[in-house]
Amino acid sequence: SRLQTLVDVRPGVHGDAIEQPCEFDDGTNFSFGRIKIICANQSWNVKDATCRDTTCPDRRTVVRVNLQGASGAIVGRMPIDLEGAMPGNYSYPCPFESRNITFECTEEGEWDMLDEEC
Repeated sequence: SRLQTLVDVRPGVHGDAIEQPCEFDDGTNFSFGRIKIICANQSWNVKDATCRDTTCPDRRTVVRVNLQGASGAIVGRMPIDLEGAMPGNYSYPCPFESRNITFECTEEGEWDMLDEEC
């Protein structure tokens, strides 16, 4: 089922924006995030919705990976999918390695990588 909310919008011009909390008609409310609505092509449209119940959102990040092979070192980049979380430190496995990499979810809702590379 899709969440719906009634938005009371004013007349606007192309590029006007409205932001509102993540509160929906069925009583569903999210603790974090906003709904952004933009006036474009003579109508209001949802531009972005960041509604979530965690401080830090789900995020895909890319880490540098150093692999040792028979012909020497190979340096590359691999994605790691971070799951939404509350403030604190979280460990994720490094791609192709047996060690972990640590990320911090900050009070401001940002992900910080605490290790430089896998």
